[in-house]
Amino acid sequence: MSKYTDIFEFFFRCYRAPQRLRDLWDNKNEFSKILMLALSFSNEKNNGKDLKKYADYFINFTSVFLIQQKDDLLTCLREIKKPAIRVSFMNRFFDNYLVSNEIIFDFLNDENLIKAIDDYEEWIEAPLLLRTRIIIGAAKDKSLDVTDIIPLPHLDFSNYLKEYILGWAYEEKKLSIDGENYFKANFSKKYDLLFSLRTRNNK
Repeated sequence: MSKYTDIFEFFFRCYRAPQRLRDLWDNKNEFSKILMLALSFSNEKNNGKDLKKYADYFINFTSVFLIQQKDDLLTCLREIKKPAIRVSFMNRFFDNYLVSNEIIFDFLNDENLIKAIDDYEEWIEAPLLLRTRIIIGAAKDKSLDVTDIIPLPHLDFSNYLKEYILGWAYEEKKLSIDGENYFKANFSKKYDLLFSLRTRNNK
Protein backbone atom coordinates (compact mmCIF):
# COMPACT_ATOMS: atom_id res chain seq x y z
CA MET A 1 0.00 0.00 0.00
CA SER A 2 3.05 2.32 0.01
CA LYS A 3 2.15 3.54 -3.49
CA TYR A 4 -1.20 4.83 -2.21
CA THR A 5 -0.30 8.13 -0.64
CA ASP A 6 -3.82 9.11 0.27
CA ILE A 7 -5.62 6.22 1.96
CA PHE A 8 -8.90 8.04 2.17
CA GLU A 9 -8.86 8.86 -1.54
CA PHE A 10 -7.94 5.27 -2.39
CA PHE A 11 -10.87 3.74 -0.51
CA PHE A 12 -13.16 6.46 -1.86
CA ARG A 13 -12.22 5.40 -5.41
CA CYS A 14 -12.99 1.79 -4.51
CA TYR A 15 -16.41 2.65 -3.09
CA ARG A 16 -19.22 1.32 -5.32
CA ALA A 17 -16.62 0.50 -7.98
CA PRO A 18 -16.92 -3.28 -8.48
CA GLN A 19 -14.55 -3.52 -11.43
CA ARG A 20 -11.80 -1.69 -9.57
CA LEU A 21 -12.07 -4.22 -6.74
CA ARG A 22 -12.08 -7.14 -9.17
CA ASP A 23 -8.92 -5.76 -10.76
CA LEU A 24 -7.29 -5.48 -7.33
CA TRP A 25 -8.28 -9.08 -6.60
CA ASP A 26 -5.93 -10.27 -9.35
CA ASN A 27 -2.94 -9.36 -7.17
CA LYS A 28 -3.68 -11.53 -4.14
CA ASN A 29 -0.79 -10.43 -1.93
CA GLU A 30 -1.51 -6.75 -2.46
CA PHE A 31 -5.24 -7.33 -2.03
CA SER A 32 -4.66 -9.01 1.31
CA LYS A 33 -2.68 -6.00 2.52
CA ILE A 34 -5.46 -3.64 1.44
CA LEU A 35 -8.05 -5.81 3.18
CA MET A 36 -5.98 -5.60 6.35
CA LEU A 37 -6.13 -1.80 6.15
CA ALA A 38 -9.86 -1.87 5.50
CA LEU A 39 -10.42 -4.02 8.57
CA SER A 40 -8.26 -1.73 10.68
CA PHE A 41 -10.14 1.38 9.51
CA SER A 42 -13.52 -0.27 9.93
CA ASN A 43 -12.74 -1.28 13.52
CA GLU A 44 -11.12 2.01 14.54
CA LYS A 45 -13.67 4.18 16.36
CA ASN A 46 -11.73 7.39 15.82
CA ASN A 47 -11.93 7.24 12.03
CA GLY A 48 -14.47 9.42 10.28
CA LYS A 49 -17.81 7.97 9.23
CA ASP A 50 -16.97 8.20 5.54
CA LEU A 51 -13.74 6.23 5.84
CA LYS A 52 -15.52 3.56 7.87
CA LYS A 53 -18.26 3.42 5.23
CA TYR A 54 -15.71 2.95 2.43
CA ALA A 55 -13.82 0.30 4.42
CA ASP A 56 -17.05 -1.55 5.21
CA TYR A 57 -17.95 -1.58 1.52
CA PHE A 58 -14.55 -3.06 0.66
CA ILE A 59 -14.98 -5.81 3.27
CA ASN A 60 -18.58 -6.61 2.32
CA PHE A 61 -17.90 -6.67 -1.40
CA THR A 62 -14.97 -9.00 -0.80
CA SER A 63 -17.09 -11.34 1.31
CA VAL A 64 -19.99 -11.59 -1.11
CA PHE A 65 -18.60 -11.14 -4.62
CA LEU A 66 -14.88 -11.98 -4.55
CA ILE A 67 -14.84 -15.00 -2.26
CA GLN A 68 -16.41 -17.64 -4.49
CA GLN A 69 -14.92 -20.77 -2.94
CA LYS A 70 -13.62 -21.78 0.47
CA ASP A 71 -9.93 -21.49 -0.43
CA ASP A 72 -10.41 -17.80 -1.22
CA LEU A 73 -10.66 -17.18 2.53
CA LEU A 74 -7.06 -18.21 3.05
CA THR A 75 -6.06 -16.11 0.05
CA CYS A 76 -7.61 -13.04 1.67
CA LEU A 77 -5.71 -13.64 4.88
CA ARG A 78 -2.30 -14.49 3.45
CA GLU A 79 -0.71 -11.13 4.38
CA ILE A 80 -2.67 -10.62 7.60
CA LYS A 81 -0.48 -11.87 10.44
CA LYS A 82 -2.23 -10.37 13.47
CA PRO A 83 -4.68 -12.91 14.94
CA ALA A 84 -7.15 -10.22 16.03
CA ILE A 85 -7.49 -8.88 12.48
CA ARG A 86 -7.88 -12.40 11.06
CA VAL A 87 -10.58 -13.16 13.59
CA SER A 88 -12.29 -9.86 12.79
CA PHE A 89 -12.52 -10.76 9.11
CA MET A 90 -13.75 -14.30 9.73
CA ASN A 91 -16.49 -13.01 12.01
CA ARG A 92 -17.48 -10.35 9.49
CA PHE A 93 -17.55 -12.91 6.69
CA PHE A 94 -19.78 -15.39 8.50
CA ASP A 95 -22.08 -12.66 9.82
CA ASN A 96 -22.79 -11.46 6.28
CA TYR A 97 -26.21 -12.89 5.38
CA LEU A 98 -25.42 -12.68 1.64
CA VAL A 99 -22.64 -15.27 1.93
CA SER A 100 -23.96 -18.55 0.55
CA ASN A 101 -24.68 -21.55 2.73
CA GLU A 102 -22.86 -23.69 0.18
CA ILE A 103 -19.53 -21.96 0.84
CA ILE A 104 -20.05 -22.13 4.60
CA PHE A 105 -20.88 -25.84 4.55
CA ASP A 106 -17.96 -26.58 2.23
CA PHE A 107 -15.63 -24.62 4.49
CA LEU A 108 -16.79 -26.44 7.63
CA ASN A 109 -15.92 -29.75 6.02
CA ASP A 110 -12.29 -28.74 5.48
CA GLU A 111 -10.36 -29.33 8.68
CA ASN A 112 -6.99 -28.47 7.14
CA LEU A 113 -8.22 -25.10 5.92
CA ILE A 114 -9.71 -24.24 9.31
CA LYS A 115 -6.41 -25.13 11.00
CA ALA A 116 -4.48 -23.09 8.44
CA ILE A 117 -6.56 -19.98 9.19
CA ASP A 118 -6.00 -20.69 12.91
CA ASP A 119 -7.62 -19.20 16.02
CA TYR A 120 -10.79 -21.02 15.00
CA GLU A 121 -12.09 -21.08 18.55
CA GLU A 122 -12.57 -17.31 18.18
CA TRP A 123 -14.75 -17.41 15.07
CA ILE A 124 -16.10 -20.95 14.53
CA GLU A 125 -19.28 -20.47 16.57
CA ALA A 126 -21.22 -18.38 14.02
CA PRO A 127 -20.85 -20.74 11.04
CA LEU A 128 -21.43 -23.80 13.21
CA LEU A 129 -24.67 -22.42 14.60
CA LEU A 130 -25.84 -21.43 11.13
CA ARG A 131 -25.12 -24.95 9.90
CA THR A 132 -26.85 -26.44 12.94
CA ARG A 133 -30.01 -24.41 12.36
CA ILE A 134 -30.25 -25.55 8.75
CA ILE A 135 -29.52 -29.21 9.54
CA ILE A 136 -31.98 -29.36 12.43
CA GLY A 137 -34.66 -27.64 10.37
CA ALA A 138 -34.34 -30.21 7.58
CA ALA A 139 -33.91 -33.33 9.72
CA LYS A 140 -36.53 -35.90 10.62
CA ASP A 141 -37.20 -36.69 14.27
CA LYS A 142 -34.61 -38.90 15.98
CA SER A 143 -32.38 -38.87 12.89
CA LEU A 144 -29.27 -36.88 13.80
CA ASP A 145 -26.15 -38.51 15.17
CA VAL A 146 -23.51 -36.47 16.99
CA THR A 147 -21.25 -36.42 13.92
CA ASP A 148 -24.09 -34.96 11.85
CA ILE A 149 -24.27 -31.78 13.89
CA ILE A 150 -20.75 -31.53 15.35
CA PRO A 151 -18.41 -31.89 12.35
CA LEU A 152 -14.61 -32.05 12.35
CA PRO A 153 -14.10 -34.37 15.34
CA HIS A 154 -10.36 -33.62 15.49
CA LEU A 155 -10.91 -29.92 16.21
CA ASP A 156 -11.08 -28.81 19.81
CA PHE A 157 -14.49 -27.16 20.13
CA SER A 158 -15.43 -25.84 23.53
CA ASN A 159 -17.67 -28.01 25.69
CA TYR A 160 -20.05 -25.07 25.96
CA LEU A 161 -20.53 -25.03 22.19
CA LYS A 162 -20.98 -28.81 21.99
CA GLU A 163 -23.47 -28.73 24.84
CA TYR A 164 -25.45 -25.92 23.23
CA ILE A 165 -25.67 -27.66 19.85
CA LEU A 166 -26.60 -31.04 21.32
CA GLY A 167 -29.15 -29.45 23.62
CA TRP A 168 -30.68 -27.60 20.67
CA ALA A 169 -31.02 -30.80 18.65
CA TYR A 170 -32.42 -32.62 21.69
CA GLU A 171 -35.02 -29.93 22.37
CA GLU A 172 -36.16 -30.17 18.75
CA LYS A 173 -36.38 -33.99 19.12
CA LYS A 174 -33.93 -34.47 16.27
CA LEU A 175 -31.17 -36.38 18.11
CA SER A 176 -30.92 -40.11 17.40
CA ILE A 177 -30.95 -42.60 20.27
CA ASP A 178 -27.15 -42.81 20.09
CA GLY A 179 -26.99 -39.02 20.04
CA GLU A 180 -29.18 -38.75 23.12
CA ASN A 181 -27.03 -41.32 24.93
CA TYR A 182 -23.89 -39.34 24.06
CA PHE A 183 -25.54 -36.12 25.24
CA LYS A 184 -26.62 -37.76 28.50
CA ALA A 185 -23.19 -39.31 29.15
CA ASN A 186 -21.15 -36.19 28.42
CA PHE A 187 -23.44 -33.32 29.48
CA SER A 188 -25.57 -34.88 32.16
CA LYS A 189 -26.68 -31.66 33.90
CA LYS A 190 -27.95 -30.09 30.69
CA TYR A 191 -29.53 -33.35 29.59
CA ASP A 192 -31.30 -33.85 32.93
CA LEU A 193 -32.67 -30.29 32.82
CA LEU A 194 -34.02 -30.64 29.29
CA PHE A 195 -35.34 -34.14 29.97
CA SER A 196 -37.21 -32.82 33.01
CA LEU A 197 -38.72 -29.97 30.99
CA ARG A 198 -39.74 -32.32 28.20
CA THR A 199 -41.33 -34.76 30.63
CA ARG A 200 -43.23 -31.96 32.35
CA ASN A 201 -44.52 -30.56 29.06
CA ASN A 202 -45.69 -33.98 27.92
CA LYS A 203 -47.90 -34.52 30.95
